[in-house]
Amino acid sequence: MSPGLVSWDRQPEQIQNLFNPAFTALLVTETVIGHNSDLDVPLLYIALPLVLQREIRRALPRDVRTSLPIWVHEHPDLVLMLPSLARIVRPFTSDAILFAANEGLLVISGDYSVRATGLPAPAAALPEDRFGEIGDCVNRARFIGRWLGRAGSTANVFSLLGMRP
Repeated sequence: MSPGLVSWDRQPEQIQNLFNPAFTALLVTETVIGHNSDLDVPLLYIALPLVLQREIRRALPRDVRTSLPIWVHEHPDLVLMLPSLARIVRPFTSDAILFAANEGLLVISGDYSVRATGLPAPAAALPEDRFGEIGDCVNRARFIGRWLGRAGSTANVFSLLGMRP
């Protein structure tokens, strides 16, 4: 279901909560901040499925010393989920990127790279999070930015994950 086909207020509540453009914009922005330099826009289409799918998010390594190839080798079942998740989340990722750009959080350049304009969101700015999910998503998004920064070219990342940009 594409967010453009159904008005936002008619989306199921679960979709509204999980794919809220402000929340997903925060996640893509944190990914770019974690990368600490310009990031190829296609990599943001990988970031949200990695962050939002709880099973994948919890299986991510704790630090960047575990390389993407090693993680892929250790989690082939999760890697198989990524292409379909990325397709499902694609319209929400596009909305997140546009929202972040419109709010001045991201700047997209002509070569389809993106950079963040500010600093990471302070923890106090996050909404109440009784279950720790929001903070976990934000922290993992920042981690994914750092991790992808060490994984090589965009083409290499997509190849390792069995996807095409």
